[in-house]
Amino acid sequence: SPSPPDRLQVDLVVEHQLPLLVIARAVLGTINHTLLTLEAARRRGLRIAGVILNRTSPFAGPEASTNTVAIEHHGGTRVFGTFPWTENATSEELAKLAEEHLDLQALWEAI
Repeated sequence: SPSPPDRLQVDLVVEHQLPLLVIARAVLGTINHTLLTLEAARRRGLRIAGVILNRTSPFAGPEASTNTVAIEHHGGTRVFGTFPWTENATSEELAKLAEEHLDLQALWEAI
């Protein structure tokens, strides 16, 4: 259910001391956006589980190869992988893609 207008989803995360998994678009600019998100989360005292990059286009840009390394290095957190772009996938297909492209064991250990 939606949050009341005077509360944000982050308030729920803080209240219940949940680990934060950041899902970031795998596009140009994601390093900056992701680092700002991590910084804001840390200021609120959140425990960060890590980051998953999500490809929102079938085409990878020239920045794709450096995003993971930069986010891990400058953000001080783990990137569990990049979820590939897909259209109209079933839940079974999405699960298979997650198994193939994400380090799910490390993710479970982090949360």
